[in-house]
Amino acid sequence: MERLTLDEASLTIKTAPNIVSRSANGNMSERNNYIGGENSFESSTGQINQSMRFLTSPMTLDLSTCAPKLNELDLTKCPKVLEDGWYNINAQIKDCPTHLVEKASVYVNGGYLGDISIDSGSPFFKGVLVFSPSPNSRGSLNGQPFLLLFDSVVLSLVIELSDNSSFEFYSRFLICISKNKTDTENIGYMIKELSEFDDYQISKWLFESNVTEGKRNLLESNLDNYAYRSMSSYIELLEEISRCYHSNFPYFRSMGKHSLQKKGVLVPYNNVKSIDEQSFNWLMQNADQLSQVPSGGFKYNNKYYLPLKIHSQVNSKSYDIYENQIVVGFLFTVLNHAQLTFSEFENQVSEQEQKLQLSRNSLPDEYCVPALSGSSVYVDYCRSSLLLRLGEVIKSMVSLYRQYLSLFAVSVHSLNALPRKSKIFQEIKPYTHVFAMIIKWFDYGNFNLEKDKLLLQVQTLDRLFEFYCLIALIKLLSEHGYVMEDDSSSVFHYKYKVNDGLYADEVNLPNTFIMHKDNITATLYYQPVISSEEFFNGMKLFRTTATFKQGGDYYTPDFVIKFEDGQGRENYLIFDAKFSSHGSIVNNHLQEVIRKYSQETAVAHEERAPKMVWILQGRSSRNPNPIWRMGNSKLAQRYEQATSYGIFTLTPLTSAQNGLWSIISKAIPWA
Repeated sequence: MERLTLDEASLTIKTAPNIVSRSANGNMSERNNYIGGENSFESSTGQINQSMRFLTSPMTLDLSTCAPKLNELDLTKCPKVLEDGWYNINAQIKDCPTHLVEKASVYVNGGYLGDISIDSGSPFFKGVLVFSPSPNSRGSLNGQPFLLLFDSVVLSLVIELSDNSSFEFYSRFLICISKNKTDTENIGYMIKELSEFDDYQISKWLFESNVTEGKRNLLESNLDNYAYRSMSSYIELLEEISRCYHSNFPYFRSMGKHSLQKKGVLVPYNNVKSIDEQSFNWLMQNADQLSQVPSGGFKYNNKYYLPLKIHSQVNSKSYDIYENQIVVGFLFTVLNHAQLTFSEFENQVSEQEQKLQLSRNSLPDEYCVPALSGSSVYVDYCRSSLLLRLGEVIKSMVSLYRQYLSLFAVSVHSLNALPRKSKIFQEIKPYTHVFAMIIKWFDYGNFNLEKDKLLLQVQTLDRLFEFYCLIALIKLLSEHGYVMEDDSSSVFHYKYKVNDGLYADEVNLPNTFIMHKDNITATLYYQPVISSEEFFNGMKLFRTTATFKQGGDYYTPDFVIKFEDGQGRENYLIFDAKFSSHGSIVNNHLQEVIRKYSQETAVAHEERAPKMVWILQGRSSRNPNPIWRMGNSKLAQRYEQATSYGIFTLTPLTSAQNGLWSIISKAIPWA
């Protein structure tokens, strides 16, 4: 076999010189009004012309044998393609002789685009993927290779050689920009919902680190303890503390606890009932206070004197006691933390605003990057809501701190730990209220901005949607009576025995969630491995087909739910999350999902197939009904099939999780 120089492989994206478009009357017509070079076209609709002008010169992508890594993705620096753009794709490998190549195919995000038409007259491999009208391609015409795609995309070139070997080459990330405004709104609401999600039990296990080996949070960030807390919940706690201090200030001003201390003061002589030794000694050192009188008083040189004022000891209130030190010190601590948080958060929002502005400036009119648009919605929400609320509560706390410090005049120290609960804190209501806030603050934990920082910098929508679906499924089970125990046996990371590098990015995630209701156990698996060779993690699912590839034959659905009642009944539901439109799922994903998880996946007991194989749809649908059943004939509706198939739209704009539960209940009535 002749040597291949792998780093010389490349793909070149060019705007297509032959455009197939819809005329005003809806008929298909070929347009070839080539007027100014390779990338300039006219169209009666004007839409194609807009798209073509955006790609002003061919885009050449050097290919690598290694797929790009998500953690290195920067949406603002990636080359851009139009979702509805019309392109041809050229391929070449300079040091690969043409006669060695049997077949060459192009894929986008793992989906087949077409085969390269190889230039047989070239001494080295080169060719072009020329798209032609096809009613069965992605969307309406396969001249638009990125149609219905979104966010980051990767092109790949698979070369099959005459000796039956093959090579796969990958491009760097491209950004597919879109006109879909609904996506922007949908993604923004999704991010906002995730930012505000603050269920203690669920969030703790999803976000908290150090439960298992390594960091294993869901969105690829180094979140530490308590990072699952949301900015919204943090502000709510600050507002509650502020209200507590505001409502109790009248009591503290009039009846605040204090100690009585002897205090030396100058008082009029007439007000003094008796003079003690200390007062007399003071008078001897302050003779200027003596005034001559006709008689009485102190006699000196045959003259009589009385003091105008005299130093005396009186009882004085001192508010500098332990409890008041804690009251003011806690307010000082919270205020400092809030001010630092505001500064850090404001900097993060400003930084993201600048990145978004740079991205917008590089886009043609009417187009957007869905992930960045979603991030933009969240940035606006942070600016107009979160930062505004945080600023207002800080302003209130500054005023309260000044009032309390002026009232109590105590020495102020930060609280780094829960203080001692004295008798005053136990028995006097206003003090009890403040101490309750202190407990709540320390129970809340060491809040940081990692979760919000992560949501400000969303990189991939498919990843975001998986996370959204995971939380939605856990919440769905919880809302219908299933409880997760607060220990490591309920939520954990199971290490699947997979040697394939494609699964390497997933090994540090929490992937098993066990919940109970009465005698029924529901186990939710996130990205489990369904192998053809062995059972994993308590599942009795197995793949029925084998290709004997290195690393083993396995499938990895996004979610599996196993219901078991301890009496032999055990049923499985399989869900795959697709951030795609309904049409794209039906045309490009549904049959493959059914093949993999129904026809080629079985259960190792009497029930030979999973009870449900459904796709969770992430892009909003025009259909108001979120449920689309594949088996929708009259008889199919009357007679229950062994396995149900369908698509469920799961978005903040079409939130109807109870509809999903009705499907589950029908498939497994006893659950």
